[in-house]
Amino acid sequence: MKLFNSICHHCAIIYGEQTVTDFEVNEEGVSKVVCRNGHEMTVVLQNFKFEILFELGLKALEEGYYREAVSSFAASVERFYECCIKIFINKSGLTDRKNYDNTWKLISNNSQRQMGAFYFLFLNEFNETPTQVKNNVENFRNKVIHQGIIPEYVEVYEYSKYLYGYLIEIIKKVKIRCESSIINILMEEVSDKSAKLEYPTWTAGFNTAINITQSIEMIGIKNFDEVLASSSIARNISKSN
Repeated sequence: MKLFNSICHHCAIIYGEQTVTDFEVNEEGVSKVVCRNGHEMTVVLQNFKFEILFELGLKALEEGYYREAVSSFAASVERFYECCIKIFINKSGLTDRKNYDNTWKLISNNSQRQMGAFYFLFLNEFNETPTQVKNNVENFRNKVIHQGIIPEYVEVYEYSKYLYGYLIEIIKKVKIRCESSIINILMEEVSDKSAKLEYPTWTAGFNTAINITQSIEMIGIKNFDEVLASSSIARNISKSN
């Protein structure tokens, strides 16, 4: 799905113009981009996966794909738990990547185990019980994903609005206590993506609705309705270029 766009640096140097090209996001977080003048470039996303998934949810909600929106928002929360696990482990001083990867394999196929790991690492870091997603919100998610119900816009809107607030609340806490570890994990992920790539490449971090690398003052500065509106406006501008 085409979610972001990039400026061709070759066109900027050669022609002195800003050539904007939409590009597809994918599982690897690495996209091949060809501008209208034929210049090729590789874009490495400098965003966490949960941030991208939330953007996909917003786009699906905006375009009327309500079941897909629920799936993307739900996946965003699960990958947020994974991201926080990495951050908390890094902050604790454990830097052995092999041991971490081997341990993650033990829970990689079980989202409930991952959530449990997040809960206890959160408790260890903040000395408080983490907030749990409300039962009615989880029940709605399960009905859509596992029972195949077809939700209406207002149901998905309320679901995504709740999850936005839920994630922002935790992100603020993690940002204040674990900022250096957030950067460590992000740079590690970018390095993994870039390791086997041919140049030229461009590493790009996009201003997503949920963004843990923003300054603490900017996190959650918009309410959910403002996020929806700004997301729609940005995409309409992109389509018109």
